[in-house]
Amino acid sequence: MNLIDFKDVCKAVRKENNLTQEMLGKKLGLCRTTIYNYEHGISLPSAEILLLFSKKFDIDLSLVSDEEFNLIIALRENKKVYNSLISNPLKMINKIKDYML
Repeated sequence: MNLIDFKDVCKAVRKENNLTQEMLGKKLGLCRTTIYNYEHGISLPSAEILLLFSKKFDIDLSLVSDEEFNLIIALRENKKVYNSLISNPLKMINKIKDYML
């Protein structure tokens, strides 16, 4: 089984269902621009949107291999780390580097 990025899953599901980006956005409660950003890898959905997407289109989430998505989910679960990263990304990246070395 090949693992694929969410951007590819999103676009394939939309096309298989003959939906425009705007139509898919409406089904998920999002705007067309957000769908465009997902399909081009500019942004990733929240855990809630990903779950909604998987339920509406019967998608097996184990097929999605997006390390960035997993990182975002982990950070969102730990609000303190997430807020630190957002407020001062360079400082947080340096802390992570120090930890990893």
